[in-house]
Amino acid sequence: MTEKKRGRPSKFDTHVQPHLDNGNIRKWILEGKTDVDIARIIDINPDSWAVYMKEREEFSETIRGFKDLTNDHVESKLYQNAIGYYYTEETVSHKGEIVSVKKYAKPDVRAQQFWLKNRRREVWRDNHDINIDGDLTIDIKFVDENEQDSE
Repeated sequence: MTEKKRGRPSKFDTHVQPHLDNGNIRKWILEGKTDVDIARIIDINPDSWAVYMKEREEFSETIRGFKDLTNDHVESKLYQNAIGYYYTEETVSHKGEIVSVKKYAKPDVRAQQFWLKNRRREVWRDNHDINIDGDLTIDIKFVDENEQDSE
């Protein structure tokens, strides 16, 4: 005789898998939605999402892959901001015509700092650990105020 599972049945097949199959979850992750956001959108408890991520390796790897795509895109844009880039903007000319204008976004120093502090941490971090070997001797001489006045 087989034992029946106790508790509520999993919502993975009814609430998660359909959105995974139709591309919604991928789209939401690429839009920057968090795990909690997505869990709420598909009407499951965020704790259940975490359990699915832990217990379903294929699901977890798929979600991580989508997040890697998003992170790669952001990293690329951060790099562009750090080095500067050209872009095209549409504007209205003095004659009332819509024209494309090529513009240049100058390098952003904060993006450069962020990039370097994270990619070359040992050189660019704010705090450096400095080790000094050897002995340090400090001589302290106390002077009596009365002796000083008599001199």
